[in-house]
Amino acid sequence: MTTRRFILLLATSLIVIAGAMYLSSLRHLDRDPRGEAFLSGLTTQLDSITDIRLRKGGSVPLLTLHRNEPGHWSIAERDNYPADLSKVRRLLLALSDAKVVEEKTSNPANYARLGVEDPQNAAAGGVEVTLQSPAKSVSVIIGRMGGGGSYVRRNGEAKSFVVDPAISVDTGVRDWIDTRLFDIALDKIQRIQLKPAEGTGYTLSRTADLKNPAAAPFKLDVVPPGREAGDAATLAPSPTTFNAIPADDVAAASSIDFAKPAVLNIAMLDGSTYAITGTVIADKHWITLTASKDEALNARSRGRAFEIAGYRYDALFRPLEQLLKPRPTPNSAKSVSAPSSKPALKHP
Repeated sequence: MTTRRFILLLATSLIVIAGAMYLSSLRHLDRDPRGEAFLSGLTTQLDSITDIRLRKGGSVPLLTLHRNEPGHWSIAERDNYPADLSKVRRLLLALSDAKVVEEKTSNPANYARLGVEDPQNAAAGGVEVTLQSPAKSVSVIIGRMGGGGSYVRRNGEAKSFVVDPAISVDTGVRDWIDTRLFDIALDKIQRIQLKPAEGTGYTLSRTADLKNPAAAPFKLDVVPPGREAGDAATLAPSPTTFNAIPADDVAAASSIDFAKPAVLNIAMLDGSTYAITGTVIADKHWITLTASKDEALNARSRGRAFEIAGYRYDALFRPLEQLLKPRPTPNSAKSVSAPSSKPALKHP
């Protein structure tokens, strides 16, 4: 073999080896994930998700949402009470829309700074969201806000990322209930009867045989001796008293002590009726509901008690004293009957 041929073969071999090493290095380069979907393919799989679980600070889920049928989700921890559909949709869309802004740490020692540590840790800063479908399960950890979005990590993987738009996840069960409770139009009410837990009850009613009964003022059927009923504005409930009352929370009615209830019976001009039973336990105000002609309401409220805001409760169960004119005070009575201290004028 000539020297020239040897050099040529050597050069060719070096080129081949260098090329192989270059191609090998390319295979080991990490792909730049910026701009990619954080959960690839989720957009086309949203309709197949059957369950959503939230977990933080332990091994037991804080919240389990289940899809009963298209457009209907329920909360397992609230006896399968309906979940807020708009909130479920916002979470799913936020996860499917999330795009990678940049890659962050892969060192577990730094996870806590981003809130993407193991969600079983008692002091975990983030929340694990698990999406379950018949085909597969996907779990992601949503950490703190930062970097122009949210810090996130796919559970079981080392890499963490910043994604945009930011993803917000409420972890309180009561934050996920469908708060819509009931809505009764004041101008359709004919009679309101209250049987309080303590004290004297009353009945407010308006004449039903007028051409426009909805415009008739409420009257107090029985006025206690020695007292006077308030004016029409005082007797009439506020227009918002029965309007769009929201539930703050829901529980099994059997778990709430209704041994000494206040009972409100409402008769409508169309003949339908509502019964609202209330009780106050510590600082919480609970009610139960039944309706004579509203099967949808009965289906939601059957066997359940609802926590409502204290001011809403007080507006529903107004005591009789609020419907009466104030008693004259002793001072006011004296001021009326006391003789004048000025000397009488003398006339010539």
